Amino acid sequence: MSKFAIIKDPKVEVLYGQALLEQLIQNGFHAELFSFPAGEKSKTRETKAQLEDQLLRKIRH
Repeated sequence: MSKFAIIKDPKVEVLYGQALLEQLIQNGFHAELFSFPAGEKSKTRETKAQLEDQLLRKIRH
């Protein structure tokens, strides 16, 4: 089974995130939403590390 991680900020979630998640699930894929705060200030190595930690927690459960 293919797995997808949808990484988005809250603004993108409203526009596309939830709809994309629902489409993937309806088509038999496993998908998860992961979020980080909107804005250029959030595009850091720390944010990347936090997202990686969230992904790893999902994989282990």
